[in-house]
Amino acid sequence: MRPENVPRKYVDLIRQTSNNWGIWDPSNAPKVGSYGQVNYDTGEMEVEGNVYDPEFQQYVDEVDGRMKMTDYPPVWSEVKQDVAMASLGVRRGELKPGPDAPPGVATASLKGHWTFQKGRCGGLLVLYQPREESLPADDVLEELYKIPLLKDKLLITNVTHCPAYSLYVSGKDGETLSLALKGSREAGSEEPDSGLEWWVDPERERPSLRTECSMAGDYCFTPLFDLRRKLPLIRRLMRDSPPPDPKAEGFWCGTSQPWQPLDEDGEEDPVYDYDDMTGTSILLWA
Repeated sequence: MRPENVPRKYVDLIRQTSNNWGIWDPSNAPKVGSYGQVNYDTGEMEVEGNVYDPEFQQYVDEVDGRMKMTDYPPVWSEVKQDVAMASLGVRRGELKPGPDAPPGVATASLKGHWTFQKGRCGGLLVLYQPREESLPADDVLEELYKIPLLKDKLLITNVTHCPAYSLYVSGKDGETLSLALKGSREAGSEEPDSGLEWWVDPERERPSLRTECSMAGDYCFTPLFDLRRKLPLIRRLMRDSPPPDPKAEGFWCGTSQPWQPLDEDGEEDPVYDYDDMTGTSILLWA
């Protein structure tokens, strides 16, 4: 696979196993509330603004003069259990460290051994004790729907942060990868992390492997985000009582990749004719 194809292929692989979008560079990720478009070539979010920017308040004032975005900050979830998501053809097994494994590998709470199917590229994302940061849906999303500026934009409604992550895109030759986060503990453990550090086996050059961790356990990496767009609404006149409008996040729906399905080399497959960007409409009677 050409190096320039790897980031988009990674995003595509993570989309196979999650409703979220993977981020190739989690240390330089967009924030919750950002809006813009997805880059066709790289799969990265091209941010045009953020609903929490001071200059965005004027658009909110035009649809609701009482609502101030500063009164509705993002909401954080509790710490969750470790997450390992893998695309089709990737199998997880138990990591059994040998006698030569360095100290901390056997006692790490986050560890595993992954096998990648031969002839297929595989995607892997491992998160340590993630937390989600989200727009307060019930209060904000319905009002944001009314803002004309966001009509053709994609909106980040949720992001996932973590103090350590590992991501990988395999080749097609059939590989194995063992990972352990030394110093990791189970979520909710009263015992503190003792200096996080990734251990990788076998040790060899892997250009498409990325591992980072915060020694202090800070939530400074953002490997995932949820991307939404406005849901088109169709209204018709009818004497009968209309069904209620969607509530909050019901005004927003997921969006598909702007590229056609990718082959194992990260190139668009010309066999397919795929364009799901128009999405689905809800029929409302009014």
